[in-house]
Amino acid sequence: MENKLSRKHQARRRLVNNLLLSLLSHQKIKTTGAKAKALKIVAQKVLAQIKLNDLKSQKALISRFGKNAVELGNKYKDGSYKVSSFKVSKRFGDNALITLVRIEKSSNEVKK
Repeated sequence: MENKLSRKHQARRRLVNNLLLSLLSHQKIKTTGAKAKALKIVAQKVLAQIKLNDLKSQKALISRFGKNAVELGNKYKDGSYKVSSFKVSKRFGDNALITLVRIEKSSNEVKK
């Protein structure tokens, strides 16, 4: 099922890119549930692309984020990161679900 977010294609893409840029620079953001769901999918793909650290992925990141991609890439290059989302509350007024989306370092320790 495709998530439209009640916007046209270009507006939806810009919205998710702006949310992603905020998430990468601040490590956590609060947004509505539907936007968080769309953001989480894209953020996991971008974090995997940053981890590859080859020329193709660097060019893709620069084309998506501009010159900020180099600084953001250096921040998340080392280590393994995952995107998690938590339901926080409901917004007063329209009763929309507010979700906290954050990037956290994942521990890939093997249990013996």
